[in-house]
Amino acid sequence: MVTIDWSTRIINIPKADLVNISGEFYKLDAEWFRRQVIDIMDGDEGIVNPDPINHNTEVTLSGVTYARVIEIINGYKVSFEAGSYAVRIDNANTNFMDVIEFTGVSMATQNSAGLIQGGGTGTCDGDDIKAHVTKEAKKTRNTVISS
Repeated sequence: MVTIDWSTRIINIPKADLVNISGEFYKLDAEWFRRQVIDIMDGDEGIVNPDPINHNTEVTLSGVTYARVIEIINGYKVSFEAGSYAVRIDNANTNFMDVIEFTGVSMATQNSAGLIQGGGTGTCDGDDIKAHVTKEAKKTRNTVISS
């Protein structure tokens, strides 16, 4: 059973809660994990402590369904039961790799970025970039000269 140590802000996930894929390779359904955490948050201790997760649900745009996002927040960490095994996080984009408490367990996420805000130059080519840089340089030079 998933537990939260409120004093250390560590969310503990026992190996028994993982689905065995093969040998020492397991998976964790992130949506199942989220529901476990929500159940804990509904309890007496959970209500008085800062929320450990943020959730953005699935969104369908033009017939394509984009995955949900489950984010561990407020200084909480995720800890798998210690051992020498691997866990794949399924069914959501997560920041688990950023908040893992290392216990000897290997972890793989299947995050899909899709469109990243501010992540590139779009359809600009080299000439567009050069023109923009030249324009900004002229603005800066004119500002310095007129000041």
